[in-house]
Amino acid sequence: MTRNADAAGAHRALFDTTPDGILILDDRGICVDLNPAMGAMLGAAREEIIGRHFHDFMPPDRVADADAAFASLRHDGMLAIEFPVRRFDGTILNLEWRSRSNFVPGLHLSIARDLTPRDEAQRALRQSEERYRAFLANSSEAIWRIELEEPMPTNLEPDQQIDRFYAHGYLAECNEAMAAMYGFSSPSEIVGARLGDLLVRDDPQNVDYLRAFVASGYRLIGAESREVDREGNEKNFVNNLVGVVENGFFLRGWGTQRDITDQRMTERQRAALVTRLEFLADITAVLGSSLDYGETLASVAAAAVPRFADWCFIDIVNAAGHVERVAVQHSDPRQAELCIEMERRYPTPPDTPVGPMHTIRTGATQSYDVDAGLLAGHAKSDEHRRMLEALHFHAGLVVPLVAHGRILGALAFALSESERKFTADDIGLAEDLGRRAGLAIDNARLYSELERANRAKDDFLA
Repeated sequence: MTRNADAAGAHRALFDTTPDGILILDDRGICVDLNPAMGAMLGAAREEIIGRHFHDFMPPDRVADADAAFASLRHDGMLAIEFPVRRFDGTILNLEWRSRSNFVPGLHLSIARDLTPRDEAQRALRQSEERYRAFLANSSEAIWRIELEEPMPTNLEPDQQIDRFYAHGYLAECNEAMAAMYGFSSPSEIVGARLGDLLVRDDPQNVDYLRAFVASGYRLIGAESREVDREGNEKNFVNNLVGVVENGFFLRGWGTQRDITDQRMTERQRAALVTRLEFLADITAVLGSSLDYGETLASVAAAAVPRFADWCFIDIVNAAGHVERVAVQHSDPRQAELCIEMERRYPTPPDTPVGPMHTIRTGATQSYDVDAGLLAGHAKSDEHRRMLEALHFHAGLVVPLVAHGRILGALAFALSESERKFTADDIGLAEDLGRRAGLAIDNARLYSELERANRAKDDFLA
């Protein structure tokens, strides 16, 4: 008797502590027992559930389906199915059920596992894919992906690799901007084209272009190519491209390109374009390097100074709805400390008519000169005015950090030591950075939310 009692106690302990939900029904579909995990899934105490019919836990529109599943279980003896339940608070959970009929005569046992975290992760992945597709569609810059039908060993000689590129390379994906550059109305009309159809091999410049790509370790910035459109017309592009290498094999290449066919660029213009492309490529790499957006934005600010501007400021709207400055960058740390101290002592009012607060409030890009009148209007005291003058600002540029139509913050640049002004190209590049940084912030926040959800699930299971 003692041995049987001990065994029964062990079985009950296992029943009560398993992280999967367990529900036992009689032939009528009445609950006769359940474990704490099942009670947690249904959102009610054991005493509230025992004696109820399983209909009480079903979404009203799925009761007939639940009856059919219960009949199938009784007939076949086994059942594996995904089926939702309605918690006592009215919310719906998607559960995976594995059921056995008559494990004890007249009783039917079901083990349930909550699939909601899996479904949320899949939904997040779908949303991420939708965002990626939206970014491709809305980008004004041509974006493309070249695939190789056969992976290429990276230890081949450069000319052998070029042979492989032309033999096995094809356009696997591009956006509408790229299709338009070649005279097509949609990407579907050009996707699938062979590399040789676009990048003519008979042109020595194109062979040199691919040779430079191999020599660079499959990362090339600001490289020119001569290509042909659908009518056979020559096109000139400036390209950025990066290859994907795994286990010693080249698999694919991603790239962006800008049409320069109708431009006669001076050497100075060309140098400026290459610098902007290099800067954009480096910033894009920084944005993809970490899911900690605070760390990522600090790296963005560091990369922007002094290559793009003398100052960089990044403000974010935090979860509480307050504006928080997450980065201040200048080549002289003492100047950066002065600016931080000034903002601490004289915080910018939310209704200020110029600067990051205005852009966060309105979503408008601003490019402006900083003169004595602007400083006098902004200063709150003589000391504040002297601190502003010590920073030597003479031009400002502010763009919104935007993701899916939502303003997440502002990206601000200022010129002080540099004897120049912000150009239209600078404004376009800054707005592009604002969109890319906004997407990176949004994706990082989404990832953090999923991480918190997974940790909560793991804590519960533990």
